[in-house]
Amino acid sequence: MNKIQKQAALNREIKEFIENKTTSYSLDDIKYIRRYTGAGGLGGSDNSGLLYEFYTPYPIIEKMVGLANKYSKTPIRKVLEPSCGIGRFLEYFDPENTEITAYEYNKDNPTGYRIAKVSFPNATISDQSFESMFYIDEENENNGKIRTKRVRVYPDPSYDLVIGNPPYGAWQGTSWDATGERRVFKGVKNYYEYFIIASLSVINPLGLLVFIIPQSFADNQRAEVFGALKQDGYRIIGDDKRIGARMIDTYRMPRGAFDFTQESTDIVVLQKIEM
Repeated sequence: MNKIQKQAALNREIKEFIENKTTSYSLDDIKYIRRYTGAGGLGGSDNSGLLYEFYTPYPIIEKMVGLANKYSKTPIRKVLEPSCGIGRFLEYFDPENTEITAYEYNKDNPTGYRIAKVSFPNATISDQSFESMFYIDEENENNGKIRTKRVRVYPDPSYDLVIGNPPYGAWQGTSWDATGERRVFKGVKNYYEYFIIASLSVINPLGLLVFIIPQSFADNQRAEVFGALKQDGYRIIGDDKRIGARMIDTYRMPRGAFDFTQESTDIVVLQKIEM
């Protein structure tokens, strides 16, 4: 078997191991299941429903965490990872001194979430989509019947750092709001754009966002979103504040930096600014 076939086979073995596990995980078990890489680029039926599930290589993560520590103006005490996979980024933060929140959603294959949950018991990890952070379900009684209505909320900006590798696919804006969030996030076309705007909305003033994303963002090919952030601020419809950010650093990754894909990517460091 070639490298791709070997990794795909290992992923299937780990997935089956987790599904059949009935006892607690030993340290050796955790070490084994953390060899899971996600289905991105491996082909086969395991790709069903995935949005470019490529897990970030550790040298890139180390660089991103280093940039966060370099540019943060305050101690990093509260961290959000909105698309955590098996939780590779979480390995670089001390749970004793850092409040960690993470999301990992895959309706077809929850293996990544299960591995992250086992690996980081002190972190708050949700198997819901990142979008769920911005919605609550309210129950109301009407004519003796309980009806549930999904209501959008605007969390307080409290995170010192949002870091990660967001999905890159076309954003439909319908995951949590049945009517679609396109009416809330004007101009957003891709998942990484949504993740940037939504993440900035929960970062505290002068907090940092460190993402690895397609090169087109830094190249200003999507000026509608990035241009708004840099100039007058981006306004999430329904919120009374504008979100601003300035790019304080960027690193262009060589093609092939990720296994099993030739996607061209940049590390970007954005600092939230008050508008």
